[in-house]
Amino acid sequence: MTTTITSVGFDASQLTGNIDATKLTGALPALDGAALTNVGVMLQQVETTDSGSANIDIDTPAVLIDSALNTDITVKSASSSLRIWFHPSTENDTDITMDLTCFARIYSGSTLIATTISVALSWRNNDVNSGTIIFNSLAHGLAIGTVLTAKVYVGAGSANAGNIEFGQFGDIYVRVEEIA
Repeated sequence: MTTTITSVGFDASQLTGNIDATKLTGALPALDGAALTNVGVMLQQVETTDSGSANIDIDTPAVLIDSALNTDITVKSASSSLRIWFHPSTENDTDITMDLTCFARIYSGSTLIATTISVALSWRNNDVNSGTIIFNSLAHGLAIGTVLTAKVYVGAGSANAGNIEFGQFGDIYVRVEEIA
């Protein structure tokens, strides 16, 4: 006597309930992320660190924090965008609360390509900030091989401005990621 076993297919939409992961055995299929949307893939990352400090009197809308932090990245995809991380490690050296804005500008040579949205910051007297600020840019549309430079600025906000010291409690860095 011969027995034939026929494979029967089913529609996965008919599955309901929870699956107990301890009951799964054997090799599981690899997951394919090709259908995911709005998930950026990092193409590259560059970082510039400065161990010195920059003591800046902030009384204008835009002051370059430290030219030693200017970070170059060479474009790998014309449709990519940039994510810029800034770690200020700062202290407010004045006796007043300071309201500031911080933003990044992206240049191709001397041509300004984009300015990120400003991030509002507020430091109280002798406040310390060792966190990281993240700026996102829109797609730049520039040719592969174009060198872009990210520069981070700080400016006087709506209220008081004064003296702030960047790098007071450790290295300052700017990290630039190209995201596809």
